[in-house]
Amino acid sequence: MGHDVVMCPAQHVYLDMAHSGDPDDWGAAWAAFVDLGEVLNWSPVPAGAEDIAPRVVGVQGTFWAEFTTEDRQMEALIAPRILGVAQKAWESGDPGTGTMTGPELRALSRSYGPVFDAMGWDWYRGA
Repeated sequence: MGHDVVMCPAQHVYLDMAHSGDPDDWGAAWAAFVDLGEVLNWSPVPAGAEDIAPRVVGVQGTFWAEFTTEDRQMEALIAPRILGVAQKAWESGDPGTGTMTGPELRALSRSYGPVFDAMGWDWYRGA
């Protein structure tokens, strides 16, 4: 229809989803699991829809908080996946060509651990 869009596919950037299938892992496990690497494993311009590329104006990580009752629950779901969302938003070049791999994002998340700690965040350390 010609509208500008911000892409936020649930299976990759819905940050309220659990990180893993571990029953102790907080998050909306009923819908999906979003491993840290999955935050990078997509293209804002879907394959076969290259004609919409000029209309894709950004990406977004989404957090639905209807089951979140404490900040620490939110913090552990957002951090460190927010680093992957930011990386996906900053990527440039041909659609589908990422500049960071899952292992590189895991290393980056470990290096940001002291930052999250300094903020007092209860970040997800299983990445």
